[in-house]
Amino acid sequence: MSPAATSLPTSSNPIETARLALIKNLLARKPLKGFGSFPCAADFEALKIEMCEVVAIFDDWLAEIGAEIRDNANCHIDNDLFCGSFMTAIAGNETFALDCCAEEVPSRRRSA
Repeated sequence: MSPAATSLPTSSNPIETARLALIKNLLARKPLKGFGSFPCAADFEALKIEMCEVVAIFDDWLAEIGAEIRDNANCHIDNDLFCGSFMTAIAGNETFALDCCAEEVPSRRRSA
């Protein structure tokens, strides 16, 4: 873990605690290597995995915010409302696009 990630402040405010955890988790991630001149299917698959793992960090943050909202709301807030929103946003669109890119690489190279 980088020195910046270990030196983050703490807070007794649950919303700030969630934000600090989000930052710490993002800083702890190792950067993904960029595409070279000729990306292969594995490069697209690695990016898809990276996107899903980062989105999971944001979903954790949103779930913590949702729990705080539910605990303090004067009305009913559904337990599922703040769960998985970011993953749902990319599943089927961005992930599908990366799958298509990965599938297209071998056929593009064969026809060249």
